[in-house]
Amino acid sequence: MIECMSRRRQRVDVEGGIHHVMNRGTNRQVVFFQDADRVGFGLILAEIHERFGVETLAYCLMPNHYHLLLRCPTGGLSDAMQHLGSTYTRRTNDRVGRDGPLFRGRFHAIHVSEEVYLRWVVRYIHRNALDVSGVRTCEEYRWSSYRTYLG
Repeated sequence: MIECMSRRRQRVDVEGGIHHVMNRGTNRQVVFFQDADRVGFGLILAEIHERFGVETLAYCLMPNHYHLLLRCPTGGLSDAMQHLGSTYTRRTNDRVGRDGPLFRGRFHAIHVSEEVYLRWVVRYIHRNALDVSGVRTCEEYRWSSYRTYLG
């Protein structure tokens, strides 16, 4: 009997783990259609904090993708992200009258185990805003945690 082997690498999901999480729209299409979508995404981030204990350390919501820096005190990253992705997709599809997936598949996550990478990834996440047309400084971009970092 031949066993089918998955090409997916098993995710690192340790208690207290910090992860750089991202996903992009299917065919690089827009996933945040209006400001209300970004607000709704933030509310679901609050839900995964309440439900799974996942803490959002940094974020940047771009028109067709997102970057998150999440800490999972008790593990459970996959369950939290499944809830985030499916809930956001369902609510958005209902609102705009569409059907099907918004995101290109399962999220991508990089375990952050080194402090040097942690500092780099926080800067990287916030600097994504500079790719938006008309945005000259990270501080101008409303849909990231950069201004929170500034106080």
